[in-house]
Amino acid sequence: MMLAGLSGAARRLAAQSAMVDIRQEVAGVYRGKLGDNLIQLYLQPKQDAADSYQGHYFRFGTGVTVQIVAEVELDSVLSQQVNTPVFEFWAEESIDGVTVIGEWQGRWVRSTSQQAAQILAQWQDAQATGPAIKQPVVLTRVNRASRSASAGRI
Repeated sequence: MMLAGLSGAARRLAAQSAMVDIRQEVAGVYRGKLGDNLIQLYLQPKQDAADSYQGHYFRFGTGVTVQIVAEVELDSVLSQQVNTPVFEFWAEESIDGVTVIGEWQGRWVRSTSQQAAQILAQWQDAQATGPAIKQPVVLTRVNRASRSASAGRI
């Protein structure tokens, strides 16, 4: 987006619009692996915080649904390769909505040339009393949330 020829107010409005677009890009359905488990994650923007998301995921083959609250640091790009912005991503997960059982830390990556988005993170057991139990998380967005769907639950 070319902002050089715009006034200060127009530049701020254009930047806010780009932020909303990126915020909507994060929302959606992701599939992939957490360790050796195939999972599906649903994320939607939280209404009360600009960089925050909420949702849940489930492991295929089990009846367990895990709630998740995530943040994507959208105001600072960690790295920028050609058409591929990379943002910091972290999350906490819970079965009951109160007790944190797992933590995710990594990156949210969007390739504008391929219209693909991924979450590449490290999961850690938040309740481990001994050495940290860690597993890789590799998820690819398979469906973007519509603006109307992201206003409510996915």
